[in-house]
Amino acid sequence: MAFGREIAARTEQYWCPIKHARRIKEAHKRYPRFFEYGDAESCQKGLERLRRQYYPEETHEKR
Repeated sequence: MAFGREIAARTEQYWCPIKHARRIKEAHKRYPRFFEYGDAESCQKGLERLRRQYYPEETHEKR
């Protein structure tokens, strides 16, 4: 289950990193980095930065 949750979290971070309009009960660990719902300007400006953070920090450092 944890593996599937991580795949879903990474997919969401890469393709649609926008927080939901309603609060969700159990957000994954990547969710706090997402853009606020309705904030299109921040999303457009920060999408590439967020996509670069796709890999865990320990892996990202080695690249």
